[in-house]
Amino acid sequence: MSEHTFQLIVRRWLHDTYFPRGVWWPNTTGYGDSHHPPFGGPGAADLIGLLDGRWVEIELKTQSGVWSPLQQQRKQLVERAGGVYILLRCSEGWQSVLQNQLCK
Repeated sequence: MSEHTFQLIVRRWLHDTYFPRGVWWPNTTGYGDSHHPPFGGPGAADLIGLLDGRWVEIELKTQSGVWSPLQQQRKQLVERAGGVYILLRCSEGWQSVLQNQLCK
C-alpha cells in the first residue's frame, strides 16, 4: 500500500473513532494551497491534529519508509512542548498501535 493510500485510511479511521473530540488534517508542508495551508516546518508529520485539546502529529511510513533525522528532531520538539508525536508504520494492527499512543 502506498503512503498516500495509508494516509487516507488513517484519516478516515481517526475521524470515525475520535470525532468530535479530535480534528485531523493533512500536513502540506512545502506546498500549501488555499484549502490546506502548510503547518510546521521541515520534519513536520504527515497528519496534524488536536485531540482533547492536545497537539498531535502522526508521521506515516510504509514498512520500508525511512524516518529522517529532521523528523526525529521534530518528535523531540513536539514532545518537549507537551504534544504527542507518533511514528506509524503501515502494518497489521496499526489501529491498536495508534490508539495506544493516543491514550498515553
